[in-house]
Amino acid sequence: MTERSVQDQVVELLNQATLLPNEKQKIATLSQVQELVVQRQPDLLDTFYEEIVAFQSDKNSDVRKWVVGFIEEACKKDGRMLPLILPNIQLLLEDGAVSVVKRCVQATAPLHKCILVWVTQAHTVTSDMELAWIILTGIKSKVVAMVDHENDGVRTQVIKCMEAMVLVQSYSEPNSVHRERAGAPFCLDNVPLTLKLARPRKLEEEAKLMVQKLVSFLGSIHISSVNLMTCMSSLVILARARPIFLPSVVQALELLHGNLPPTLSKSQVNSVRKHLKLQLINLMKHPSSVEFHDSIAAVLSALGMSNSEINKAVPNREEMRRQAKKRERANAAAAAKKDDGGDGSARKRARLTGSASSSTKAASEDKPKSKSVSHDFVSTMASIKKVKTEVPDLKKAEDEAEENEEGEDSGGTLLDVTAKWVLQRLTIDTVTELVMTSMLSLPAAMPGIFSAGYTPVSGAGSAQQKQQLARLLATQVVAANASPLGQLSPQSTAFVAPGLDGDDVQQRLSSAAGDSDDEGPLVSFLGSRPAQPLVQPPALPAPVLAPIRHKIKAVKLSEVTPVLSTQQQRTLSATLAHSLLKSYNFSNLSPKDKKYRLVVTANILALASPDEIRSVENVLLSDLTRYCELIELWIFCVHAASSDFTQIARIAGRGGSKLNRDKQQDYDDLLVRVVKSLVPQCTDSSSREQVSRLLLSCPVVPVSVVSALAECAVSDCNDSSSSAPLVAAVAPLMRDLALWRTSVAPHTLNLLCSLAMHSNEEVRKAILQEAEAILLSGGSQAESIMSAGRRQLLYLEQPEPPDAMFAEYLGRSQQLREWDESTVRACLDLPLTILPLHEALVHDLAQVYIKTVNEAKRGILRLLENPVSLMGMDSPQLLSLVRSTPKGSETLITRIIHILTEKAPPSEALVCQVRELYNRRVSDVRFLIPVLTGLSKKEIIAVLHKLIKLNPHVVKEVFNKLWGVALDKGTSPLSPVDLLVALHLIEPDKCDVKTVIKATGLCFQERSIYNADVLAAVLNELLDEPIIPTLFMRTVIMTLTHHPQLRSLIINVLIRLIEKKVWEHPKVWEGFIKCCERVGPQSVPVLMQLPLERLSEVLQNSSALKTTLGTSIKSMTKHQRTSVALGVLELVGLSDEASDDKDHAAPVREMSAPLQA
Repeated sequence: MTERSVQDQVVELLNQATLLPNEKQKIATLSQVQELVVQRQPDLLDTFYEEIVAFQSDKNSDVRKWVVGFIEEACKKDGRMLPLILPNIQLLLEDGAVSVVKRCVQATAPLHKCILVWVTQAHTVTSDMELAWIILTGIKSKVVAMVDHENDGVRTQVIKCMEAMVLVQSYSEPNSVHRERAGAPFCLDNVPLTLKLARPRKLEEEAKLMVQKLVSFLGSIHISSVNLMTCMSSLVILARARPIFLPSVVQALELLHGNLPPTLSKSQVNSVRKHLKLQLINLMKHPSSVEFHDSIAAVLSALGMSNSEINKAVPNREEMRRQAKKRERANAAAAAKKDDGGDGSARKRARLTGSASSSTKAASEDKPKSKSVSHDFVSTMASIKKVKTEVPDLKKAEDEAEENEEGEDSGGTLLDVTAKWVLQRLTIDTVTELVMTSMLSLPAAMPGIFSAGYTPVSGAGSAQQKQQLARLLATQVVAANASPLGQLSPQSTAFVAPGLDGDDVQQRLSSAAGDSDDEGPLVSFLGSRPAQPLVQPPALPAPVLAPIRHKIKAVKLSEVTPVLSTQQQRTLSATLAHSLLKSYNFSNLSPKDKKYRLVVTANILALASPDEIRSVENVLLSDLTRYCELIELWIFCVHAASSDFTQIARIAGRGGSKLNRDKQQDYDDLLVRVVKSLVPQCTDSSSREQVSRLLLSCPVVPVSVVSALAECAVSDCNDSSSSAPLVAAVAPLMRDLALWRTSVAPHTLNLLCSLAMHSNEEVRKAILQEAEAILLSGGSQAESIMSAGRRQLLYLEQPEPPDAMFAEYLGRSQQLREWDESTVRACLDLPLTILPLHEALVHDLAQVYIKTVNEAKRGILRLLENPVSLMGMDSPQLLSLVRSTPKGSETLITRIIHILTEKAPPSEALVCQVRELYNRRVSDVRFLIPVLTGLSKKEIIAVLHKLIKLNPHVVKEVFNKLWGVALDKGTSPLSPVDLLVALHLIEPDKCDVKTVIKATGLCFQERSIYNADVLAAVLNELLDEPIIPTLFMRTVIMTLTHHPQLRSLIINVLIRLIEKKVWEHPKVWEGFIKCCERVGPQSVPVLMQLPLERLSEVLQNSSALKTTLGTSIKSMTKHQRTSVALGVLELVGLSDEASDDKDHAAPVREMSAPLQA
């Protein structure tokens, strides 16, 4: 493919991407463009980068993320693109989407490395390089500042980005552990010292500052668990890759172990402690961490690790020997290479030598610096052996600890020196005092963070445990900025605890140098000497002067009183008002003097500006009960001054039309401030009445006050900590303004009706209560409420929610494109509240139901119960709606009738309307269900076959209505006996047998209704029918099963069935035989009355009956057998026994009838 064809293809793909509406397709198309211009033809980057980067203004955040990825790949491919497209990264860092910002932070580290490589490999520094470096410096400062970003994910990416930049801006060391397998990564070792654009020393200082910022962030109180574990991982990676940071990282992890953030939950504490343990184990395995093994082992022991587990984490001798030999060979090879390279590599050799000497300086400062590698290895192994050795004897351990303390150098980190200082003062008395003092501040319940992090103390009283306790106390002291820095030398502040900067440390050191005996505030905390009291100097007697005689001179007021400026006058007025307010208790004054005092105070407040009397205003508005009269008078004075009704404004120099306009605005602002301050105090009815009286007595109520009331009503509706929203206090105030202040009544009613659509249900409930009160009062205000309710109802005819429902004060800031349950309910609350008071609205409701979407239809059916119940079934508008029943509103009408007849029998007028509607228009039998109890018995039986074909739940509801279960009063036209009989008499061509069986089964389930008496009446009525119903014998068997006490009745039923020639009905005949089997021996008299042919058929079909009959005959006496026909004996196999008696041949019909039960 030629370059021209690739260029044409790129142009075509860019045009397609511009027109594609789907972001996935757009990203796929742009990815093809990236493949062409970055991988196949990099020469086209300079041609098309502007068109590609222009997609950073796309509305979709995924497309903007892709643009950041393209910039990263393009800069990696060609460093010359850096000054051209780096400004786009700087712009996208300010993007509103968090995902785009995170992607920019991810790209910052690779771009930082890319520009360093580009600048390092160049022979000369160009202006483009300088421009790119300036832009990157700005991006880097923004990214580092984002470590305090409000989003948790952004902070995580910033931590990883700072980690990568620190690795690039620092020198490697012999013991550095790299994650890259391919070789040593790019770092300051590859940056020449002669580079002026990016000074290596300055870069290294920036890296140290970033590490210090990460350490400070790790000690933050409100850090999340994710950021905490990410920061720990990054610091450990930096310490392993750059051992120079090991002391500060180890100290930071120690401080973290003793001061976990209090915002973590129990599970988060467990996760953080587990992660901390893993990171400390990784640090312990590092060759340069030998001098910190004691500190790390103490923390690991506090985290719950046993000595054996700690010993496993320490590297063994063989591994240390191999690594030492490997480093020795690497150093030799590097030295040889540097010798071959000439003077150009002398700087790196000096750097490596300095790093190696600095890594071993802290472990052995008293030994000469020219130790060999093998000697260093021997000392390292001795330290490891010391860590792994357990001292069984407590006395021996204490002696060794004292020797170690005497032999250690006084220098060290702030934490180390503080730990030594605390250890020297850990006596029994001091510890006892600390414990007893701390018990006074213990909480009532054990905190979750303590129970999650507590581990039992092992080896209590030993030297190791004392050192660990001293270090834990030192951690708390350092974290509280209470360390005795007066005992430290300036060299010991190399690594300062998080939260202390260099200025604080130097200030403490300078104060400590002035008085070396003073041990600071911590000394008195641990039981040291108290401070010496100050001695007051003696008072000198006042001198006695001789009197001086002066000539009496007349005093002129103009000469002794200077003219006060306007500002001085206002200040004095505010001071006077404050003094008057302090002496507000006028109970000892007469009513006339009290009135004058109030008028003077109110006028002074009216002439002052809000800034001048801010403190006075706060006092006034903080206690409504006490200052209500003064507030009311103050408002009147401000209005009088603004309208020029009084001469005080002119005397004070406040007159003029322009000043009057300003004062009018001051009056409005004052009333708004009064409302916003007093409404939150309306916690009871008396305070609400005071505020209402204050508003109604105001000379003028501006529109801004009504808006301020609405803001107060919705201000805390989303606050979960608020026990009761302010809308309960604001809604009555808005009602009073709508009813009694005609100037703001229209605006108040509009706001009130708009708040009826608020997203918060509590707000709507309070507003609807007051709207109902306005409706009951009548007048033009009620008409406005009705118009607003009808308008909100008509909103449901639109395919999507209207713009009027979406505003900040309504709790919906984002526009929705389809109706949901909450928006439907918000639109219906006000119309349904109006419906019982304005019944004609039900016709509009039916029309809206026809035209609206399905979600709104379901909402209307759900919320219809309460208003329809209040309307009642005698409502003329409801009867008119049932009579007309617009097409498409049948479900709504059915629901209305259901609600009306749910707990009361239907009225005659409602039944007539429904009957006429069913016969004339609606053929659905479900329409009759609500008014079944109002129909006649004949009408119910006529539609019964249709009713039982419905859903089983509906059939159950129908039967409950007919049984009278759901009625509070009244009776059903169809009794339970009539219902079951009617079910048996349903013709098969109208309804199949299975459906009828299910319906009769529902009846038998209600044993409280269909008891023995009811079933006996049902059987007698069915026997009187000329044709035996098909399901008759099933009902007989079910009756015998549920009520065995009716066995004698069942036998009489069977005998009557023989008289009706039951064998002529096959289905009934089968049930007859089964019933005889269930009756058992008591069915023998019934069987004996059957004709011989039918008896033979019964005995052939049922062997059980044959056995029962034979057993019964055998048990008869000889005299009783004479009445049994010979044919019957032959059927049961007893003909041989009866052959001796010739008189047995009497026919079956001549047998005596059985005894009646």
